[in-house]
Amino acid sequence: MSFDPRNILVIDFGQLGDVVLSLPALHGIRERFPKAAITVAVGKPGAEVVELSGYADSTLMIDRVALRDGPKLVSLTRIARLVQGVRRSQFDFVIDLHSLSETNLLGFLSGAPKRLYSRRPTRSLDFLANFHPRPPLEVD
Repeated sequence: MSFDPRNILVIDFGQLGDVVLSLPALHGIRERFPKAAITVAVGKPGAEVVELSGYADSTLMIDRVALRDGPKLVSLTRIARLVQGVRRSQFDFVIDLHSLSETNLLGFLSGAPKRLYSRRPTRSLDFLANFHPRPPLEVD
């Protein structure tokens, strides 16, 4: 059985340097799924880097500082709108490159049937991931 997603959400909420270091992963995702629409949810500092890379079809820029430091009611409203927008996009595969509890939760709330997260003990919610690719083949 082959897995061929058509609409992929890549979550990359790292700082600017993290986003730059994730470009090879984005390139690999683009090569592996050339026909898929790829959207990258990225923090404000890295949005332009992702756009210039050409590996994503669209970016979803998230101002995490405003969400974290803004008035709580305003932040909750923004988060609810973000989740609604992500659900409306009907992603069928979520790849969380940064993998923190809040990004794992966004991936879960997206409604995507397949979710792949990096494993970060004590920082991520691994139980929300449900896609576990086969380990790479070892070649002698």
